[in-house]
Amino acid sequence: MATATSRTVAVSFGPFKSEVYIKDHVPSVYWVLRWLIDFLGSNSAKNFIGMSVGVWRNRVAEFVPVDADGNNQEVEHILNSSWSVLQREKQNVEKSELNCEDFSASTFAFLVLVSTWASKGPRAGSKWNLAPDDFKGKAQQCLRLFQEFLFMGSHEKRTEEFILAIKQGALDVQQLRQTELGRLVAKAFAEPTLQVPLDKVLVALFLAESNKNFSSKRRAATNQCISDLLMFMSDSVDARKDDAAIWEATGLHQLQQLRTCRGVVSDCGTPRPSPVRKSLKN
Repeated sequence: MATATSRTVAVSFGPFKSEVYIKDHVPSVYWVLRWLIDFLGSNSAKNFIGMSVGVWRNRVAEFVPVDADGNNQEVEHILNSSWSVLQREKQNVEKSELNCEDFSASTFAFLVLVSTWASKGPRAGSKWNLAPDDFKGKAQQCLRLFQEFLFMGSHEKRTEEFILAIKQGALDVQQLRQTELGRLVAKAFAEPTLQVPLDKVLVALFLAESNKNFSSKRRAATNQCISDLLMFMSDSVDARKDDAAIWEATGLHQLQQLRTCRGVVSDCGTPRPSPVRKSLKN
């Protein structure tokens, strides 16, 4: 698996923090998962992120694009965050001995996880602090934030299978219907819908992809469309890494403080109050 070769300063928008990794001189934005978990209400399980990362990696792998030989692209979509690295060095312990771990997810992985939660809600027994409907609502809000902050311009990607045109945060469903597989995927949207906001697109597609009442061909087409759309969105985010109107540079050392949009997290569980709050108004 390919890994990032270096890191630069952290960047953020709204209540979310990210790190920029450099791989073969190409920067990629990775989102600090602790900030996402806190935005979603936090979780009471000890070392929740560290214990969940294996399941999350498997979920992301279901949508990772494949090459001409049918192999997954060699990109590691969930990496140890700089905080975990610093803590391991500070404590001089092995990774398995850490009481608390944090990871950073590529935009692709970030959107897979949030879209899964926004469409299906939390897994049974997963110990999220919010009630299931509230949790799902926060995940949907997170998708809207991405839509409003990062995809309000015009973006288009054409392949043999799909025409993906995003205009002002909405997918052009009329363009999607121009191809055979696109028409199959577009069944997720009611006729005669012409444009659908990206947050609703992702929820609808993730629900359709997992619906066993649909044909295997439709579900496979939807999976491929999700993969193409998320890769398209991920590339668009990376392309805007230097857009000062979007990003706010912060010092990498701030990640050590585990400062979140609601407080400072202790022991990977419920946040304790902090006098400093940089939260998005709900």
